[in-house]
Amino acid sequence: MSRENKTQFALLGILMYQSFSGYELKKAINYSIGFFWSEDYGSIYPVLASLEKKGLVKKEYVHQEKKPSKYIYSITDTGIKHFSEWVSRDADYEKIRHELLLKIFFGHYCSVEDNIEKLKTEISFHENLLEKYQEIRSHLSEDSHPNESEKKYWLMTLDYGIRYSSMTIKWCEEMINNFKESRKE
Repeated sequence: MSRENKTQFALLGILMYQSFSGYELKKAINYSIGFFWSEDYGSIYPVLASLEKKGLVKKEYVHQEKKPSKYIYSITDTGIKHFSEWVSRDADYEKIRHELLLKIFFGHYCSVEDNIEKLKTEISFHENLLEKYQEIRSHLSEDSHPNESEKKYWLMTLDYGIRYSSMTIKWCEEMINNFKESRKE
């Protein structure tokens, strides 16, 4: 069985909220699902073209004065049905590819200091993410989003991100302590 391109569902899901140009769609992804699902322009535009051919989205040319003209993409009824069928199914198992873990696995080929530095960098990255997550939580708590049902699900994914980053920081701190303790032996 061939692997199903999940980009189509990320795009259809965002288009369930409103119509966007390709550029606006990328921005919407970055500010919503971008913390756990990234897409780049090189994948967005070809998938939009494919979705249009399948009748899952429609494209409308919009002429703009003093700005470049653009195409706006909207989900069709067929696209809504396709997306709804996918979102109802169980998630596929995703194989993990985590470069830090790969480097730690082979960490005996570099110095303890290099390994500790990698872990400190990871801690810093996740501390910054936690700050962003708190900003998002504050923004969502301001009742700025009228749909409480959507907000509930957004907060669930936000909670996952907070827990993942918190766990990663704790694990990195423990591994740094392990490295420091092994130096004493």
